[in-house]
Amino acid sequence: MNSSIDTSPGDLVTVDLEEGTGHSKHVSVTNTPAFAESTHSEGTTSSNTTSTSSSSLSTIVQPWMHAWYHTTVSVLGASSAATLPYAFSLLSWPGAIIVWLFATITSYYSAQILINIQEPKMKTYSEVANGIMGPKFANRWVRPIQIFVFLQVSIKAVLVSGKSFAILDALFNNDEQVLSNTIWILIAGCMFYFIVLIPSIEDMWVLSLVGSIAGLIACVLFVATSAMDLASGVVGEVDYGRPPGDKIDYTFGIFIAMSDIVLSYGGHSVLPDLQATLHEKHGDKAHASMMKALKAAYAVISPSYLLVAVMGYVTYGSTVSPFLVDSFVNPSPALLTILNVLIVLNEFFNSAIYVQAFFTLVEDIVPSFFAERDDWTARIRCYKPTQLLMRTLTIVFSTFVAMAIPFFGSLAALTGAIGFMALTFVYPYLFWAFSSAAKKASKLRRFLNWGLVVTFIVFGIGGAAGAIYQIGKESSTFHFFS
Repeated sequence: MNSSIDTSPGDLVTVDLEEGTGHSKHVSVTNTPAFAESTHSEGTTSSNTTSTSSSSLSTIVQPWMHAWYHTTVSVLGASSAATLPYAFSLLSWPGAIIVWLFATITSYYSAQILINIQEPKMKTYSEVANGIMGPKFANRWVRPIQIFVFLQVSIKAVLVSGKSFAILDALFNNDEQVLSNTIWILIAGCMFYFIVLIPSIEDMWVLSLVGSIAGLIACVLFVATSAMDLASGVVGEVDYGRPPGDKIDYTFGIFIAMSDIVLSYGGHSVLPDLQATLHEKHGDKAHASMMKALKAAYAVISPSYLLVAVMGYVTYGSTVSPFLVDSFVNPSPALLTILNVLIVLNEFFNSAIYVQAFFTLVEDIVPSFFAERDDWTARIRCYKPTQLLMRTLTIVFSTFVAMAIPFFGSLAALTGAIGFMALTFVYPYLFWAFSSAAKKASKLRRFLNWGLVVTFIVFGIGGAAGAIYQIGKESSTFHFFS
């Protein structure tokens, strides 16, 4: 961002906001001491950042690799992987493999579509939607869903991490938890707050790398521990029939299982934000670089998910727990400690990507309520206290909800079935159908894409129905601030 602040307070200041394409957007704002000070501070920070980026480490790691780390950590969730064996047990071998293959192929295809239809001037998911569907589409159909999705991920990160801290507390104190779950969730929220203070996605690539490695190591431990239980024979005879429960439980369980497998790939809501960082560095090569990152990410994610799901189901059969770790036979405290630390790292750094995208979303939404939109856009993006306030309120809200509603995971299954399904599958195919690429495509491909739109709407309805049934079934056990 280039700016000139050599004016007196009260004068108009012209600010150039650089676009990803190299073009500049000129906006005028009223010069105030606070605005001038924050802009001067940003110039100093920009200089320091440039100096840091010239370090040997940043020179070795290419920008497409940054996108690889971000894409991997935004999808590969250790806690998500641990639920897949149970989903496989509900669908049995043929059904589980078919759903997994379908989810893997279609999610990769929808990601490819999002990458290809995004133009350099489009920096967010909302801008992709508006660029293809019209200027008001995102406000009505995309941004409300994004808000739910991004906040859900933030709340889940604090909640899961807090519960992992509580488990560690018990492990280190002879199975007697010293601090309550509520206190540990509060501590997790405070820790997450410092992570989201990072200015942008571009500055987070090291954290994304660590989060990706943590998720991958957790998956390796899931597979290795399951294999050791199988080889030692401690599990006994394994049955691969229908899991215990009545027909209604089983029917809705199938809906939930299909949704869990499909949504394990639900990271597309941040793909446009990731590609926007490449537009600034690679220009016309951004699409190719992002596709390279996507292929590298799926080369890690897909085998990890499949190995965890298959080995967990092979070892424990239809008796596998909804969370794989609970099925381990006499796991050592060291193993549980390592797994919980890895889960916390993966959750924090996975969610940080979504929270950064949420901040960008808010920066786009708030100015739209004012007549002088460009003026307010510049104020929000240039005035550091505003950004700090936005980050603080987000984490305070997420932590409060996680503390007040410790059963939020059950509710998240409902919003996930609606939000992640739409952003990952339904909208990319819908956008393509209305894009210029569809006009040049064959009738068969157009028919295929519309078929996928309908299919994933049905998936979303089924997942939502299963989530509502599960919430109703477990509601008697829900307690606030428990």
